[in-house]
Amino acid sequence: MTPPSPKSSFPWKRLLAVVITVAALGIIFWKIDVAELAGVFRRMKLGWFLAAEGIFGLMLLAGAWRWHLMLRLTNAAVHPGATTRLYAIGHALSFFLLTPAVGDLAKAGLYSRWFRQPLPNVVASAPLARFLGLGGMFIFILLAFALAAAKGALGTATAFGARLPLPLLLAGMAGGLVGLVLIFRWRPRSEHLLARTFNSFAIAARQLILTPRLAAYGLLLGFVVQAISCTLMALCLRAVVSVDCPWFELLWTFPVIAAMVAVPSFGGLGVREAAALGILALYHIPAADAVAGSLLTLATNVTWVVIGAAILAREERRFDQARAQENVWTLLKTISVIIPTLNEEAELPATLRRLQAIPEISEIIVVDARSTDRTCALATAARCRVLTTEPGRGHQLRHGAAHATGDIILMVHADTWLAPDAGRAILDSLHDATVVGGGCWKIFRDAPLLLRGSRLKCALRLYLGRRVMADQAIFVRRSVLTATGGIPAVPLMEEFELCRQLRPAGRLALADTVVSTSARRFRQLGVLRTYARMARVTLLYYLGRSPAELRRLYEAPPSKSR
Repeated sequence: MTPPSPKSSFPWKRLLAVVITVAALGIIFWKIDVAELAGVFRRMKLGWFLAAEGIFGLMLLAGAWRWHLMLRLTNAAVHPGATTRLYAIGHALSFFLLTPAVGDLAKAGLYSRWFRQPLPNVVASAPLARFLGLGGMFIFILLAFALAAAKGALGTATAFGARLPLPLLLAGMAGGLVGLVLIFRWRPRSEHLLARTFNSFAIAARQLILTPRLAAYGLLLGFVVQAISCTLMALCLRAVVSVDCPWFELLWTFPVIAAMVAVPSFGGLGVREAAALGILALYHIPAADAVAGSLLTLATNVTWVVIGAAILAREERRFDQARAQENVWTLLKTISVIIPTLNEEAELPATLRRLQAIPEISEIIVVDARSTDRTCALATAARCRVLTTEPGRGHQLRHGAAHATGDIILMVHADTWLAPDAGRAILDSLHDATVVGGGCWKIFRDAPLLLRGSRLKCALRLYLGRRVMADQAIFVRRSVLTATGGIPAVPLMEEFELCRQLRPAGRLALADTVVSTSARRFRQLGVLRTYARMARVTLLYYLGRSPAELRRLYEAPPSKSR
């Protein structure tokens, strides 16, 4: 490739950003007294500002999940944790590169390089997520104007010029129609990167349009992001404002101010403050208060930019280390399933049927603890490999893993059902070379009301406790399992011991699939009593009680429970 000419490499956009930022700051400091602004900051209420810092993180989480849904559509998703980290990094990149579009491209490049996903598929996901964000913002603005009208403030809004010109509206509708025709009718045949990116985008967009439930979910997330963004600005203003604010009437001003920040500038510096200075004055908010609130909004942004930059530096180090280890950088292909059983003739057949429908599974090993029913005969008839060992899930799983040949060891309970996409999702999650194992999202079948919310518990358990439960279909790289000593041969709490053993080797992740497990134990003992027993056993485990004693407590019949 020839080097770019001096003309093409001149940083016009950065120069424009400097000019706009300096001009906007000049307007601000011409209209306000610096000493008055300093006084506003001295009386700032810190609690409101800290609340704004916190909800900025929630906004990033909602935006990351929206992007993850679009990565699924373009067949480029790895696992939600990876998407969240890259989304935070993308926020920092957008700040430094001056525009979200360039930040999206840089973020997509990192995602593709780190997780070995096709670049066109990753790039195509970003505009889909942005379109859903724009749709959510449009819905929010309509709601904000409706509330302003209900409060009698719509005249103020329209006086500012918020009414959309008819020619612009018609041009937008025409552009949307042309876009739909291209999405449904046109497919370039070229192998060029841009052609492949458009094809990936068009296929995913068509699927999104034809899946109203998914589209509505994405729009809801876009709405949530916009609502949090406006709440953040309101909290920052609340931290410094010295007059009573008509908050419902003000609601329409926040998305308008946020939209103006899209003008090229350094993190919106100057532009946001100038917009706030002009718009909030309509509601008699002092100029110094408006500027101070906007500067606090910028401060929350910069805080998370710093966090995103720190994540980027850490992840680069992690992936450099992973590339040096062939056993974790190599893409895996086959899965060995280990099922510990003891008198499971009622549950096992349905579980096996679902496992055999997953093409990535190369073998199923049933490790039986001397069942007295037809468990072994059913497993043999289903062409599974059947082994026998002493009772205790840890012993059974360790024995099965020692005989497994797949690249991945997947531990499944006899009453846990996997979806057809589970194999692909597990392999995709291990495209992240920093991940050594993990589990799946979980729901209970025919669950009572008190068992709802299992997926939220899975997320909290992993991201706060760094562990997964045995009935979440735990998976681990076989090479890492061997290097770390194998599955702990304990009669109970083997998943706790295994997760503790794997943490020094790398991350645990939640694969992008949902398993369903039986609620039979909860029905036998009762939901509250079962949770109480589990909590007691977990506490005693952390206090150092032996696994054998914990097993006796956990498996005690209901009549012996206290």
